[in-house]
Amino acid sequence: MKKPFAYLFMIAISATCLLSLGACTSQRAQLLQDAQEFYEAGSWQDAIASAQSIIESYPESEEANEARQLLNKSQGELDLLDAANLYTEGNYTEAIAQLSGIIGNSEDFEGTQCLENSNNIIVDSVSAIYKQGDYETVISLVDELGSTYAENTLPTELDALRTQAEQADSFQPVAIQDYAEYPGVLDFGAFSGKEQTGGGRDSFRYSEIEIWIVDRYITELKGRGFVQQADDPILLTSAEYGLKVTPDENELHVEISYVMSFSQYNKIENGMTYAELVNIVGTPGILAQKGINRLIYSWVSETGKTEMRVTFEDGVVVEKDIPSVKEGTAPSVQRVAPSIGMTAEEVRNSTWGKPEDINRTTTAYGVHEQWVYSNYRYIYFDNGIVTAIQE
Repeated sequence: MKKPFAYLFMIAISATCLLSLGACTSQRAQLLQDAQEFYEAGSWQDAIASAQSIIESYPESEEANEARQLLNKSQGELDLLDAANLYTEGNYTEAIAQLSGIIGNSEDFEGTQCLENSNNIIVDSVSAIYKQGDYETVISLVDELGSTYAENTLPTELDALRTQAEQADSFQPVAIQDYAEYPGVLDFGAFSGKEQTGGGRDSFRYSEIEIWIVDRYITELKGRGFVQQADDPILLTSAEYGLKVTPDENELHVEISYVMSFSQYNKIENGMTYAELVNIVGTPGILAQKGINRLIYSWVSETGKTEMRVTFEDGVVVEKDIPSVKEGTAPSVQRVAPSIGMTAEEVRNSTWGKPEDINRTTTAYGVHEQWVYSNYRYIYFDNGIVTAIQE
């Protein structure tokens, strides 16, 4: 029995559709495979282009859903590269912002190295801002990140940094008299109420010290002109003091050295000749040790409490050091109370030390200064000489 023509036509149409559908499915699968291969090879831009082609051409297909995930992951890898560069350049808030797409779609990145690296950059960036003493920014950043991360996925390190930033930000330095011998170093109350557990001459140990106190202390020191040395992060220096701040669990060791000029010390570089060094320091050194090709010159501070040693080999600097002066090897400096007739330098070396502020007035008769100290104390100068003291 012959089949009707219409029936045969429908069979042919169905076969054609099936062939066409198979071709479409094969094309989608090939595009998705290409995108996956680009992604695994680290060709993020090519992976994005392939994924976009699938999404635009077959928006309702199963492959389109997988392509969207591949696109997000590939874009995330590019964002991670940009964030790493921003972090290296010190643009910490920008680095964090660059990673918002990754942590906001963490389900696409779950278990990937990209998500782990993003978390590390975010934690390191917030930590760097914290170390700069910008506690308010740390608090606001962690709060923003808390709403960006999925529930219970905020790194625990960020919570800890926020807590420390809150504590450090609320700390109010107060002037205390116990450490008036070290103006600008220990006299602003960072250790008020903390037990001193030991130490020696120009050396102090404190117990029950939380890390935020150390961080706030260092921030305060920087605000008072101290510079943290890049090659030795526990060493902070100013024109008058060298300060080693060494945390050890819940104890803190603060070691103070007097220096004649750390700014000069920091300008000394390996490879300099003796003449170049003397030109920087301003005074010739004392030959402390002599070898065949090795010479050590010494400079002693005006207070006699610190010695700077510079080692030369074959005529150029190879090492510099400011060794601790042992007890009894340097003359002690007796500080006296300020008195009428003293010069400004003599007042700085007195029991009152450096002022918290200076108000200066210049008239036709000369320069008048009011030095302001804590507890409503004042010293008045006329042309550099003390004329009045108010307690």
